Amino acid sequence: SGEGKQGHCNDGGLHQAICAVVNAGVSVVVAAGNQSTNADNRVPASFPEVITVSGITDSDGQPGGLGPKPCFGDRDDVFLNFSNFGASVDIAAPGGCIVSYNPAGGLETASGTSEASPHVAGAAAFFVGSQGSRPSPDQVRSWLLTQASRPQSTDGVGGDPDSGQSQSAATKKQIKKLKTFGDERGFFREIFRFNEPIFNEGVFKQWSHSRMIKDVVKAWHYHHVQYDWWYIPIGQVQTVLYDNRPESHTYKTKLVFNMGDSQRYGSGTHEVCVRIPPGVLHGCKVLSDEAHLFYITSETYNPQEEGRIPYDSDLVPHDWCQNALTVENDRRFFAPTSERKVLP
Repeated sequence: SGEGKQGHCNDGGLHQAICAVVNAGVSVVVAAGNQSTNADNRVPASFPEVITVSGITDSDGQPGGLGPKPCFGDRDDVFLNFSNFGASVDIAAPGGCIVSYNPAGGLETASGTSEASPHVAGAAAFFVGSQGSRPSPDQVRSWLLTQASRPQSTDGVGGDPDSGQSQSAATKKQIKKLKTFGDERGFFREIFRFNEPIFNEGVFKQWSHSRMIKDVVKAWHYHHVQYDWWYIPIGQVQTVLYDNRPESHTYKTKLVFNMGDSQRYGSGTHEVCVRIPPGVLHGCKVLSDEAHLFYITSETYNPQEEGRIPYDSDLVPHDWCQNALTVENDRRFFAPTSERKVLP
C-alpha cells in the first residue's frame, strides 16, 4: 500500500523533478522493478509521490485465478516471481507476456513491471478523463486502490510476498474448477464431494433448479445463515459476488466471472462450482439464449432468513449493462429478520 516509501523532494535530481510534476497535478506511475527484491531500496519506486506497480500473470483478462496456464508462470493471477515487492508497492497489474512495441516500432511479447505499470497508468488516465474537474494525484491514487482487489481476497492474486495469506487457498474454498472427461459418447463431470474444502460447512438440505432466459438478472440476494453452492450445466451466465461482511478480510471486494460451457462459449467461461457464504451478496445475468442453474443450499427455504437489495443499488459497484430483465423482487429492498451468522 505504499507504506514503505521514503525520501524528500529536496533530495534533488530525479526526486526533485518528480515532485515538480506531481505538484503540477500530474500523477506519476512507475514500475517496481524486476530484481525480485524489496522495492523499498529502489528508486524511483520508493519515492512517496509516485504510484509503484508490481507485476502479476493474467491469462484470461478475468479475476479469480480460473484462466489457463499463462505463457509466463505456472498459474493465472499469481505474482510474477521476478517482480519487486515490499511496502513501497501500491498496486499490481498484468505484466506477463504483454504485447508491446519494441524500440524499432514493431510488436513483441515482453514480461516485466514495465509492462504492468502502463495498465495502471491507463486506468489512471481513464479516471482523470471521466471527472468533470481534474482530480489531484492523491485522489487518483485513492481511486486506484479503491478499485483494486486485496491480494488475499478471492478475486486478488496468489504468491504475493507481501500477503500474509495466499489467494489460492481462499479461491480453492470458494470456487472449484471442474474436470471433464469426454469421448464420442459425451462426457462425465464430477461436481464435488462432501469432504472437499469447498463443502466444509455443507449440510445438504435442498437442491433446486432454475431455468432463465437471455438478459435475466437475479440480484442482489444474500442470506444470514444459508450457504449456497452454484453450478451452471447448460448456458452461460455472468456471476458476481460482493462481500458485505464487515468482519471479513475480503470486506467490500467483488468477484466477477462467467460460468458455463467453455467448449461452446470460449476460455473466458469456466466449468466451476461456486460456494457462496452467508452475508455475501450474489447475483447473475444470463448471457446465452437460456441457462440452467442447479444449486444446493445448506437450509430449506426460509423467507425470514433471505435478504434482497435492488439489482441497481449503489451499494455494489457493478453495472449489469442494458437490457436487464428483472422482476419486482429484484427491484426492492428487504432485510432478513433472523440473526446473521458472523465469521469466527
